[in-house]
Amino acid sequence: MTDKWVHIDRTDRTFYLENIQGLYFLDQTLEDPTVSNAGIQLQGVDGLLPIKNTYAPLALKLRFFYEGKDVADNQLMMKDLRNIFHCEEPYIVRHSEMPGLRYLVSNCLIEQEAQSLYDYVFTITCNVYKGYTESFGTTLNPLTFEEEKWQVGLDLPVGEDLPYVFTSKSFKVYNASSIKVNPVLRHQLEVAMTCEGTPRITNRTTSDTFEYKKSLKKADTLYIQGVYPFVNNQHAGVNTNHGVITLAPGWNEFEITGADNINIAFNFRFIYRG
Repeated sequence: MTDKWVHIDRTDRTFYLENIQGLYFLDQTLEDPTVSNAGIQLQGVDGLLPIKNTYAPLALKLRFFYEGKDVADNQLMMKDLRNIFHCEEPYIVRHSEMPGLRYLVSNCLIEQEAQSLYDYVFTITCNVYKGYTESFGTTLNPLTFEEEKWQVGLDLPVGEDLPYVFTSKSFKVYNASSIKVNPVLRHQLEVAMTCEGTPRITNRTTSDTFEYKKSLKKADTLYIQGVYPFVNNQHAGVNTNHGVITLAPGWNEFEITGADNINIAFNFRFIYRG
């Protein structure tokens, strides 16, 4: 059990629960995603009118065994756990069964399952508020297992080079997510670019187009943070077509027109329903 771990990454510090004496991580379960809308019911019409599904937060259940020495020892350990898991700001949970994923949690519930004198089993149910999980690494981390940010089961193609920095006008970006990466839905997607000209970035797979209408010099930096474009750290949405780039699951074919001497990079996390 010593190889099993749970890490709580808060803004102030990271907690390594395997370092708590007598505490052992047993297993975890992630509840099935639940659709939070049921469609629209029309009077006089059978059934429902289906609409785009949105999903409720996920429940991540972490089960632990604690081997205590006495009642006071048990109470002190539980006090420490409450101080770790109950805080004002959301935090990140990671565990050894899925080390390549991270779970963004807003709150939790600690429930005791069984007890025998000074030993007991308990479950911590974490509210994964985004309704999906994210890869721990981003596309700008080396996609190798030696990096210790990745794992099997993330839909990464074996034996294929997956670059996310390009200097050509045509290229392909691979999205290992199970769903579309869409900044409008608060999904992380950062694009940084230097070039000469008035760039028009088109994802031919999704038909998305972003256009910057003023001329850029090579010394300028165009940075798109989600839905917000910046040039040299200044808001620049007024000079764009207000387009938003999204990424479909799998390969996305891009083309850049109106610019030369291009260098462009994509940084995002892969996202999954479970």
